[in-house]
Amino acid sequence: MELIGAAADLPPLGVGEAAGGPTVAAIGNAVAHALGMRLRDLPLTRERIAAALLGA
Repeated sequence: MELIGAAADLPPLGVGEAAGGPTVAAIGNAVAHALGMRLRDLPLTRERIAAALLGA
């Protein structure tokens, strides 16, 4: 396979890497809106959500 226009001295980057940050933020905002409280620790696991609901 020949890459045309690719710089040999730069590491390859994936196309979806830029979408990772905004996606996590959108999911966090949706969970905060649904729960009425913001969870500040990632990952947003089922256990953390349950603990936040039971602790409130």
